[in-house]
Amino acid sequence: MSDLPKISIITPSYNQGQYIEQTIQSVLNQNYPNLEYIIIDGGSTDNTVEIIKKYESKITYWVSEKDRGQSHAINKGIEKCTGVLFNWINSDDYLEPGALHKIAETYLATKANIIIGTTKIENVNTGEKSEFVTKEFDSLGKTISRINFWQPSVYVLLEDVIKVGKTTEALHYGMDTEMYIKILLMKGHKGIKVIPDVISHYRIHESSKTGSLLNKFHGDVSSVFYQLALSVGDKKNAEKISEVIAKNQIVKNYSIQLPFNYSSENIKALGENKVYDFLNLLYYDKTIANKEIQMLTKKIDFSLLEPADQSIAKKIAFRMKFFPWLRTLKLK
Repeated sequence: MSDLPKISIITPSYNQGQYIEQTIQSVLNQNYPNLEYIIIDGGSTDNTVEIIKKYESKITYWVSEKDRGQSHAINKGIEKCTGVLFNWINSDDYLEPGALHKIAETYLATKANIIIGTTKIENVNTGEKSEFVTKEFDSLGKTISRINFWQPSVYVLLEDVIKVGKTTEALHYGMDTEMYIKILLMKGHKGIKVIPDVISHYRIHESSKTGSLLNKFHGDVSSVFYQLALSVGDKKNAEKISEVIAKNQIVKNYSIQLPFNYSSENIKALGENKVYDFLNLLYYDKTIANKEIQMLTKKIDFSLLEPADQSIAKKIAFRMKFFPWLRTLKLK
């Protein structure tokens, strides 16, 4: 038996026959000795099942049957998982060679509960390529309100995923972000370890969620913050998030579940941090009307922000009230 921690990986799949073989090979060719690999296919009608069968002797478990979407598929897979570390890799993405050994070595050295590597991103339609590196923040409020985890390169403890309730089926685009936020609320931000190594490759294409439905992602993530605010009776921030940030794209059939102890003050501060983060974004966007920014600055509770952010928010509020034409100047 290997001393390396067992890593459980799920591939949720539906009609991605053109990509899934590379995904499967990228996982199996890691040659990681303590791997648990599970494929949950939603009843594909292309050549996906034929490809899966080529590798079934090396796959821990697989099934092809109709499901209720990606979140449901991931949850079905989680029920089969027994590992220490966990992630899913979508059927149009793939792992960098040696990625799992780097994740395991980092876990053994640090005992981090969230390990994040670099993601290489390729836009299949335009040929554009880039890299995404997670930025670390020194507080829980900033880590969550500005959350920037790129899911294919994020490994978490399976026991934490189960404790927070797995993934939420009502969210089809932001279920990973909701899961990370719950884990951070449960365990704090100090258990994060960001490593510089490339862990995964992420494709953007016409049929991928990121490539075609960015507004849905925005609506899902905004809905998480909206529901967090409501969960502690913070109606003011819930209103700001719904009307100003989400532009009324809140998911209607979703309510957040927090099956663990948490601080209501932390959650209130999160809502205000999220509003402040959005204010900064709008402040330098020349396409946004001054009135919208002025309205937002009037509603911010500066006391819930960190001192440095309080100072910047107050400067923005002052400029927008008296010198709105200065809004594009950088703030120190």
